[in-house]
Amino acid sequence: MSELHFDAFYPMDDEAVENFYLLFVENATPKGEEEEVEGQGKGHPEGQTVGQREGHPEVFSPDRAAVKLNKGGCGPAHPPAPEGKLHPTEVGLDGGMSRLMPDGADDLPLLCIRNVVSIADLGSKLDLALISQTLWNTEHKATRALGLLMRIRRPRTTANIFRSGKMICTGATSMEECRQATRRHARILQKAGFPVRILNFRIINCVCTVKTFPMDLEGLVRSDPDHFWFEPELCTSALYRPAGSITVTIHRRGTIVLMGSSSLDGYKQLLKTLYPMLKLFRQDHFNKVF
Repeated sequence: MSELHFDAFYPMDDEAVENFYLLFVENATPKGEEEEVEGQGKGHPEGQTVGQREGHPEVFSPDRAAVKLNKGGCGPAHPPAPEGKLHPTEVGLDGGMSRLMPDGADDLPLLCIRNVVSIADLGSKLDLALISQTLWNTEHKATRALGLLMRIRRPRTTANIFRSGKMICTGATSMEECRQATRRHARILQKAGFPVRILNFRIINCVCTVKTFPMDLEGLVRSDPDHFWFEPELCTSALYRPAGSITVTIHRRGTIVLMGSSSLDGYKQLLKTLYPMLKLFRQDHFNKVF
């Protein structure tokens, strides 16, 4: 076996040089140095990174930090997403709050359902005293009222149950919620052992409110005394009674209460006639009278 002398020069062919480069040169370079080498571009001296100059400390770059955090990924790092502003959700008809349209819009102010009243027949006569003793969420005072009151939390409603089997449900804020509440009241009676079932369910009244602008009630009543009624000594609001069963209560601050209809279509048709009349008596500066 021949001896190797390290001070001697041994010639290497091309294949040996390529293997030597792969084994010792490429794998020996650390990853941090590779990133610094990649940062060297046109106009940067050798051995300096991006954001680094002679006599100046290294400057932090968010883009460069994002690239370092993306080690092992298959693509470039994504920039941070912009922070968007959160807009409040506008509640519609069944949300409990209504939003007034701008003055330039042709749309009418939104209706807000406050109470839905329904009536149903339970199909049999009931012993109200026995129901009051059996169920804890009932109230029965024979000397004051003819019916029995039953209250539930979901949905928060009250049912007035009579001895004849009639039940009036109040407190719901939508048509579907009123129907659901009537079924739950009847189901509670069924679980207690009373033979009841829902017959002839119908909605008899829907109370809605509309938020508008302050107005001059005296001038409004003088414009049409046949349909408007206003007595400041008796009541602070004016009444509007068109042809039909709908009754409108108009407050000085702009709140309008509509009742007497079983659907919203009658209220919308009435607002199309009443709202242009209210605009004529709009009062921008409202002074509270003590």
